[in-house]
Parts: sequence; C-alpha cells; structure tokens
Amino acid sequence: MSLGFIGLGTMGLPMALNLARAGTDLVVWNRSPHRAEPFAAVAATPDEVLARADVVILMLADEAAIDEVLGERELGGRTIVHMGTTSPAYSRGLEAAVVARGGAYVEAPVSGSRRPAEAGELVAMLAGDPVVVARVRPLLAPMCREMFEFVDDARVSWGPRESACRTTSWAMGSGRSIVIEDGRSEAP
Repeated sequence: MSLGFIGLGTMGLPMALNLARAGTDLVVWNRSPHRAEPFAAVAATPDEVLARADVVILMLADEAAIDEVLGERELGGRTIVHMGTTSPAYSRGLEAAVVARGGAYVEAPVSGSRRPAEAGELVAMLAGDPVVVARVRPLLAPMCREMFEFVDDARVSWGPRESACRTTSWAMGSGRSIVIEDGRSEAP
C-alpha cells in the first residue's frame, strides 16, 4: 500500500522521516519545497500525492490549510488520515466531505510534541470506520508508540467520529469512562 504525507512542518517532518526510515513506500508534499529535500519521492502538488498514494496522511497547521490542500477533489477510493488537531465540527464536516467524494476517513490526532515525533513516540487517538482504522493502524506504527481506537458507544451520543480529542476531553471532564478497542475502560 502506498502512502502519501502532506504537511512537513514542526511535527510532520519528523513523522514522515520515521515513515521513510521504516521503509514505507512514501511520497510527500509541502508548501515550502525545501522541507521535502530529505525524501526520495517528492510530489510537485497535492494532486500528485493523491494520484500516487492509496492512503494520504494530513499533518497540516489548521483547517484553512486542509481545505486548500483537499479542495473539492474527487478522492476515488483514497483514504485520508487526518492527524492534526481541529475542531470537532470541522472534523465531522471533513469526514462527510471525504466520504461524499469517494474516499474513506480516519481521524488520528496525536498527543506529543516535536521530540516525541522525532523519536516515533507519539500517542494517536484513532476514530473512524473500524475496517478502515484496522487497515491504517499498521501504517502509523513507525510514528506512534501507542494508538487508542475510539469505537461507537451508546454512552457517547455524538459518536467516535466527532473527534477522538473531544472524546478524551469529554470523558475526563465528565468523570465518565471511555471505551477503548481492546475492551479496557479508562476513567480519569
């Protein structure tokens, strides 16, 4: 499975370098081309990444950057993995837009800073269609020491795709437990 990575900023660059060091079939793109110099396969445009990769990771600065990169493009079976932090409402809308354009969506925001990113020790919170999450999870391993999967749970009426970050915040703020894929429940 080929992997694309868009967004080589403070977090994205070390994350993508970990993927490259792991031998991942990787193509990258960044608005500032000099950030892509360490990579063998560099796309000239986001469209080229989408044409060459089955799964595309987005690690962009904000919602406007994501909108600029994805635009209204048809996604034709591509899986978009959104690893940045955005508002829950934006994430819901992004998922709907990706699916409407023929793609699959996994939300995978990470907890950590530049140093854990460099060391491949980020913690990812995965949400989305369980089949798609299972397909994407091994691809994220070179970047993440831990990954938690958020699944549908009737106690959380707005569902897992709202935002894994919001799920965590809600659970901690309410004192309620969150359900994690392996069956464990965790409470603050």
